[in-house]
Amino acid sequence: SYLEDQDQWWMAGLHREVFVEARSPIGIEDIRIDSGIDVDTVRSGTASGHLNVQVRIAKDSKGQPPKGFQVRWHLEDASGQQIGDARVCAVASDTSAYVFAGITATDSWSPGRMNLWSAETPNLYRVIVTLVDASGHDLETVCVRTGFRSVEVQDRSLLINGKRVIIRGVNRHDHS
Repeated sequence: SYLEDQDQWWMAGLHREVFVEARSPIGIEDIRIDSGIDVDTVRSGTASGHLNVQVRIAKDSKGQPPKGFQVRWHLEDASGQQIGDARVCAVASDTSAYVFAGITATDSWSPGRMNLWSAETPNLYRVIVTLVDASGHDLETVCVRTGFRSVEVQDRSLLINGKRVIIRGVNRHDHS
């Protein structure tokens, strides 16, 4: 069934591919990768990148955070070559006074000169994240693709990687 609207259809039910997966009670719950380029390095032509990685870990069935767990991660280019050394960060429980942010592992790194992402040259890198238990066994590995770019507004112009971009488009809703 569908409901016709002014500029799109509203469809009931599932109209996209859906899948269900079974997962271990303790595992990687969410990964947030913030990657970017220092704007000044884009202008100078060196394009120095930075990465912030935050991994949220699921609690065990008793609601307890896992003890002695670590997160190991590394960056790879499109050909699978590892960039820099693998990084390891401890899993910690955030117990701030007002909000429980969860059980997380966070790390920041500047890998140096990176190939820039844009619509014309979509250079993507892979961040490989592995959850390691207290005895050193790999429990789960997840790959997240990311690109390095800078986005800024300067003199009423949208700049991506220091270049002016003009966006032309309409309110468009694709369906079949």
